[in-house]
Amino acid sequence: MRSMKEAGLGDFPYGIVGGVNRGFSREVWERRLEELLEFRRREGHLNVPRGRLATWVANQRRLIGAGEVDEHRVRLLHDAGVSWEGLAARREMQQAAWDRMYGALRTLKRSTGHLNATEPRLAAWMATQRFLRKAGTLSPDRQVKLDALEFPWTRPPAPVPERNTRAQAWERSVQALREYKAAHGDCAVPARWPGDRKLAQWVSHQRTLRKHGRLAPQRIEQLDRLGFVWSGESAARDRRWDDRFNALKRHGHQPLQDPALIAWVWRQRNDRRRGVLRPDRLRRLESIRFDWAPVESRAQRRKKTWETMFAALKKTRWPNRRLERWIAAQRRLHQKGRLSRDRQRRLEEAGVSWTSREQKWEAKFADLEAWRRSHGDCNVPMAAEKGGALARWISAQRADYKSGRLSEERISRLDAIGFIWEAAPHLLLVPSSR
Repeated sequence: MRSMKEAGLGDFPYGIVGGVNRGFSREVWERRLEELLEFRRREGHLNVPRGRLATWVANQRRLIGAGEVDEHRVRLLHDAGVSWEGLAARREMQQAAWDRMYGALRTLKRSTGHLNATEPRLAAWMATQRFLRKAGTLSPDRQVKLDALEFPWTRPPAPVPERNTRAQAWERSVQALREYKAAHGDCAVPARWPGDRKLAQWVSHQRTLRKHGRLAPQRIEQLDRLGFVWSGESAARDRRWDDRFNALKRHGHQPLQDPALIAWVWRQRNDRRRGVLRPDRLRRLESIRFDWAPVESRAQRRKKTWETMFAALKKTRWPNRRLERWIAAQRRLHQKGRLSRDRQRRLEEAGVSWTSREQKWEAKFADLEAWRRSHGDCNVPMAAEKGGALARWISAQRADYKSGRLSEERISRLDAIGFIWEAAPHLLLVPSSR
């Protein structure tokens, strides 16, 4: 599994971003995880039947199989209970879920003599079976089992609603809002609240009507007396934040186990780092000594990564792209004065040069040493076979020497191998006889 440096996850020195969930921003990924956790709390399992959430879960399995999801997200999904087993195992789980619902339907028939399900999950499951049969994707053995119970394949007609005026419908919605406030302490009904979607839509509609000046003043006054929240989901988001904060406060400094709370803690650190955490929330978190950055563990991870790459450098004769990027990162740290003296010394002993120009010089110097070992001197003629580039480099060293641009250290090294600072005229045309 490749590591990832994204929003503070991982600290690879040269900043490789690996294991990215393509197409999913951090906010979208976290929102899908919260939806998955909500599905598990509501349904008691993670067998998402179909739709956007099921597609997302399938994509996570595919990306994890390809090694393109960072370890932090894999851990959150694993803690949430998502299974990474193969297709056969997942089909077995789906079959077990189908059998459980079929058993509930059979129990209903045996106890009541009919199949008019009122329990929401069972009713939704029956609607799914009708849809699959109509689409021609319901397996024959399942249809046989359902036919044995005299399954009603035609949806029963919806009851005819009583005739009510708009005013009465509005008052019923206000009463539902009163009941919501009695249960939750406010009127901030979330936009997609699963408890009563009609109420959530009605609340959103009242905000829209008032925004466009189409809500009667007496109704605005009535809603104001009730404590209606005109700002949308802000109060609901505040309440969810408070719930997470109180959960963390109760938890203390023990290791976190709840995936949703772990994701929330990580999000607070990231919001503070980006400067978007509200001041009041910052103060509340600091009041409980919130750990903004586990420096020790992060430093340990960085040290381990550095040692791993340094060991690879010593073993590898021809660095790969990953190692080359790491070496480039060390050079940048060296230029900024942020590389420790110990690491600088170890890298130099391993043969790392600090600039690409220095690296090229070292390569030409090594070529000149090889020429000297082969020919006995450093006189490389311009016309020598495969020696033209080296001869031009020698000319450049002589020019730098005359202009005072050649360092004393390089002059000493060239003197040590018998470098000739004045070129003989005949060397420019005639190859060496040695």
